[in-house]
Amino acid sequence: MRQSREELHDYIIFLTHSGVRIGEAQNIRLRDITFWDENKKEGTDANDRVFIKVKGKTGRRETVAMFGAAASIKNQITHRSLTPDAKLFPFHNRRQLVELLTR
Repeated sequence: MRQSREELHDYIIFLTHSGVRIGEAQNIRLRDITFWDENKKEGTDANDRVFIKVKGKTGRRETVAMFGAAASIKNQITHRSLTPDAKLFPFHNRRQLVELLTR
């Protein structure tokens, strides 16, 4: 149950900080994600942004996600052993999300 809640939390943070649609998020694989590391400046975290290649209803596009999305991706990588072909968020628990929003 706790793992399910943590995954939902990461999913919500990812959606909020990336601008990716729900349908697009379900198809993102680890290979579609690149952490930003160029032009690292003093006092900044090189992994505070990520580039995400998504395929959705408007076709293929690349989004730049902010620190919250990067943190949620790192959490998923840490808690699950992901291969490059593994989906980042394979499950979307609609019931649990609706219950959370209702409360």
